[in-house]
Amino acid sequence: MEGKEVLRPFYPGGDYEHAEYPEDGVVIDNPPFSMFTNICKFYSERRIPFFIFGPGLTIFSCLKYCSVVVIAPNIEFSNGAKIHCNFATNLIGDTLVTISPELSKAIAACPSQPQKANFTKYQYPKELLGVTDLQTMAKGNLSFSIYRDEAILVHNLDKHPKKNGLFGDHLLISKSAAVKAAAVKAAAVNVIPITLSERERAIIDNL
Repeated sequence: MEGKEVLRPFYPGGDYEHAEYPEDGVVIDNPPFSMFTNICKFYSERRIPFFIFGPGLTIFSCLKYCSVVVIAPNIEFSNGAKIHCNFATNLIGDTLVTISPELSKAIAACPSQPQKANFTKYQYPKELLGVTDLQTMAKGNLSFSIYRDEAILVHNLDKHPKKNGLFGDHLLISKSAAVKAAAVKAAAVNVIPITLSERERAIIDNL
């Protein structure tokens, strides 16, 4: 987009449908979300280049006309509102949806945004069980026990990147106990599995 004129038709009292759109311009702006889909349709049908803010969870409403760029952070605006936004654009061809870690990091690092500490999150093997896991499981209706020959007490894992990475003692449990624990944990958080219909699977097979 270097050398392009940045166009911002969405200002109080502005009329984006009758604004001037020079050939070397690109719309980069934050439009009213109440007209979001119609705005995307307007620009796409007229082949006016755009990269605009869009709603967080209902962004897919524009996919008939353009592409979606999904970012991770909420955006804090000057009035203090913290809004989950994504972006819509007609600049990336046949791509339907893409994520942008680069844009996510750039927005999060912007001085206008509250800076948060970036804590590393670990995904532990299912054969590792801590007290917090058991507390979660206890919220459900299923009982669960571990026998002495199914577990050993551990203070850390050999491949943990931190010397004292585990907070508190944990149990290293057998594979069969881990399967039972996973089922009890899933029931405790009230997870209801939803499967695809034969019609939907046929659609996927043809993609």
